[in-house]
Formats: sequence, structure tokens, C-alpha cells
Amino acid sequence: MEKIKSLYTPKADRLMDCIAFASTSGTNVEALHKAADGYRIRAVFCDKKCGAMERAEKQLKLPVIYESGVKFCGTWSRAAQQGEQALEEYIKICEDYETIVAKKLKDYAKDNDFNIDMVFLAGYMRIVRAPLLEAFPDKMINIHPADLSVIDNKGKRLYDGDNAVVKAIIAGESATYSSAHLVTPELDCGEILVRSKPLELNTEGTPLELIVDLTSFEIKFGRDINQTLLGFKPQYPSSYTELINFADQHQAKQKEHCDWPAFTLAARMIAAGRIGLSEKRNKHGLRDVYVDDEKMGYKGYCID
Repeated sequence: MEKIKSLYTPKADRLMDCIAFASTSGTNVEALHKAADGYRIRAVFCDKKCGAMERAEKQLKLPVIYESGVKFCGTWSRAAQQGEQALEEYIKICEDYETIVAKKLKDYAKDNDFNIDMVFLAGYMRIVRAPLLEAFPDKMINIHPADLSVIDNKGKRLYDGDNAVVKAIIAGESATYSSAHLVTPELDCGEILVRSKPLELNTEGTPLELIVDLTSFEIKFGRDINQTLLGFKPQYPSSYTELINFADQHQAKQKEHCDWPAFTLAARMIAAGRIGLSEKRNKHGLRDVYVDDEKMGYKGYCID
């Protein structure tokens, strides 16, 4: 029988103690906080002055831990303009930043007499690197606004990275999903724990309808989706704004319909000790996800 390691083992005398990371409005933090059952958000870490700080402190009455990422690291775009060596230096500085952040969080937990059982990336806009992953192994969970189980003809996840909803639109998907997944060194490549219900996606009757027919045909027959996306603006300049506006409106609905239910369910299931991972890796190079000792497929636990 395959050995299964639980992501978290519930304690009789306390809740699962969590830190939420946020860089944006903080609505994901609020959703996690309000849905808490078996876990609690002990603090919110912010890498920039953002709406999440005010929401956490004033509305949710949660402590905020702050360390400016831009002030410490600079920006990727500026480093990229300066060449390969500058990018390498930027990555090293980002790792130094994460080392400081990890120590700051662990010191805070020690000073307040708790252990950090789980970290939720709740609208955190920085790439997570080795220092944080090593400080919190198999303890970092992200919510991604796409079905990460969809792969291309090379076995790569089709809707990873930025612009996930836009990619789903130009690929001609009839619905979008959100995926709660483990964070790994490769962006959006960790085990999918929970996949949300679908949210219908329909460009029929809009100015995008005919263009999406063309772009989805290209992608279906092997064109790289990122190349299709890069070529959209110069090829269809009058429709690019329409595409972005359509995607933004859809993603706003998706947060409530997909992101929050999948994220909060994953948190509650982990807190209850219901989610585990196999020791061995499967054909995708990932560990199999188990819920209540039942093996899930590549999609993880799917909300009906």
C-alpha cells in the first residue's frame, strides 16, 4: 500500500496557524479569514503598501508584517533592461530578501508563541523562490485563476503564469476554473489540491467571436499560446482592448465564483487533515493527491 503523508495533522488543543501573503486588494485574505474552520490567519505579510494592509488592519483586525520588495530588490523589468548579469544579480537579491522575510515571519511566530503551519498566497504578486520554499516545505498554497490540469501537446500546463484568463479566452475555452495548488520552484507547477466549479466563458455575439475562432484554431493545432497572445495586439489592434476588458470583467466574477470556494475549501480540508500526498512521483513528476485516503486524479479534488 502506498505511503501517504498528510499536509497537516490536526492538533486537539489548537487550530492550524496560518500566514497569508498579499500584494493587492486583500479580498482573498478576507475570504480565507471569514471561511476559517479549523484554521486561523495569524498575520498578513505584505511586500508593498496595498489595499490588503488596510483591509487586514482595519476591517479584519489582523496584524500586518511588512517588508518592501521593490525597495529591497528593485524590479525585474529594470534588471531585464540592463542585461543578463543584472538579472542574475536581481534573482540573488530576491533570494536574500526572502531569507529576511522567512526569518521575520518565524521570529514573529516565536514571539507570539505559535508555529506557522501553512502559508497562503492570497494575491501575492512576487515569484516565490528557494528560501521561502525551504523555510516552509509543502506549506505554501496558491490560488490560480485557471484550470492547471489543462496541458499542451508537450505536456506543459497551458494556462500557467500571467494572463491566465486571457489565455483561456483566446484558446476558445467554454468555461474557466480556479486551481488551489502547492507552490513549487517552477511557477504554477505544483500539485493541484482543489479545482473549482466552472464559470461559463462565452464570446458568442461579442466583437471577439470571430477572432477567438481563429486564435483557438491556431492553438489547437500546436501554436504556442504565449506567441499567440504576444501576436494578438499587433494582429488585431482594434480588438485588444476589448479582449482585456472582457477578461477583466470575467476574472472579477471568477474570484467569487471560483477562487474563493476552491481556496477556502482547500484550507479547511488541510486543517482537518484530509489532504495528503504520496511519497512516490507519478508520470507528471508530481506526487499523487489523496483526499480522505482516496486517490485523486491530476485535477485534484473537483468541486461539483
